[in-house]
Parts: sequence; C-alpha cells; structure tokens
Amino acid sequence: MPAPSNWITFFGASAFLIGNICLLILWSVALLRTGLGFLYVIVFTAVVSVVFSVIQFVLCYNFPFVFQTLGRDGYRIFADAFIWTQILNVVVNTYGIALLVRWVCRVHASRSGSQKI
Repeated sequence: MPAPSNWITFFGASAFLIGNICLLILWSVALLRTGLGFLYVIVFTAVVSVVFSVIQFVLCYNFPFVFQTLGRDGYRIFADAFIWTQILNVVVNTYGIALLVRWVCRVHASRSGSQKI
C-alpha cells in the first residue's frame, strides 16, 4: 500500500484506471450497437489505455518491486517504451476520433440538407 504522502498519486492512478474502464465499456457498447468501422480503432485504443492504466496503477502501488524486478537498465528501457507507446496510442486514438467527427459532420450535413425546403 502506498505511503500516506503518496495517497494523491494512488487515488489519481485509481481514477485513471476506473475512467479508462468506463470509456472502454462505452465505446464497446457503441461498437456492438452500430458496428461502425472507426469504432474498432477507438475500442482498440481504449483497451490499450486500460492496459496502460493497470501498469501505472501497479507502478504506483508497488514501485520498488517493479524496479527491483527489472533492474536499473531494464526499468529505463521499460519507462521509455511506456512513454512512447502511450504517445502512439494517443495518435491512433486521435485518428479514430477524427474519423468519428468526420462521420458525425457528414451525417449532420446530410440530415440538415434533406430537411431544408
């Protein structure tokens, strides 16, 4: 369990994990109900985000164990890879959200155009 001075970080990591699980559930329901292609990208990045938040939670919960297990060089490689894969996940998620926004704008424009007389 984290030290009392580290409770804010612990609760932050917990909130991050819970929030990412909620987003995964929401995007999965949207995918299952609609089957729209761009939702596959968004659900994939939501799954990766849950994995990242689990890793962050474990790091917050028991950092010395992780550091001792990986060693100094292993931890440095792990930390760099963790940061870069998070950046890649954000880029892929941004692409999926951009497809969503494009689809919403196209549907809105077609519905607005068909309602005008």
